[in-house]
Amino acid sequence: MGYLGRHQPDFTVPVDLYSPHPLPDVSALIAALEARMGDPLFRERYRKMQTAWRKEKSRQHPYRRTVTYHLPNKVLYLLDKLARKRGDTKVGVLGEVIQDAWYQHDRAAKQLKKTSATYKARLKDQRIKYQQAERVYRDTIDALLEALAENLDHRCCLEALASEYDNATLEEAGKAAYRSLLQARLSALETPLRDVKMLRLKTGSLAHRLSERAQARDIAAPFE
Repeated sequence: MGYLGRHQPDFTVPVDLYSPHPLPDVSALIAALEARMGDPLFRERYRKMQTAWRKEKSRQHPYRRTVTYHLPNKVLYLLDKLARKRGDTKVGVLGEVIQDAWYQHDRAAKQLKKTSATYKARLKDQRIKYQQAERVYRDTIDALLEALAENLDHRCCLEALASEYDNATLEEAGKAAYRSLLQARLSALETPLRDVKMLRLKTGSLAHRLSERAQARDIAAPFE
């Protein structure tokens, strides 16, 4: 009453310290309060008294606070109904609902984090396997192109030498025939090997390999 009296003088109750019963009669105090509830100003001050009392009690509990939220009537109705079924107060039920919602959210967040980590690990493994497979394909195609270039070089040389299996230096006519045959073979393979250029092979394209072999035979071969 001392705290309330300092904030709301209307509620001070005179106490006779020399009386055998210095404390006021509780029933009389409640009756006096109820008798004045018809006064709007008194009701407003009574509401302020309750708010001041809650604030003071809240300061005495460092782990609890008093706050005010405006909820729809339907939500308040459901909260009251749920509190009655559980045999608990509205504040208690509301606290349980908030805690349950937080635990569900926290559990879902942890599960999502775990799933994300698993997905990233699988994605990394797939990327490594893909890179390994791509490396194998690239090396295989590189070896096949090398063999194809070697085969085309020998075949064109043989045809230019009129079926004489000899690696002797070609004459001018033979060089021209070799160059013409090589260009024809390369043109025929240009479309099937078009996508091979995307692999960025170490040794180069088929045209580059054939150009090196033609230059080794002292033949100008602008195939690229």
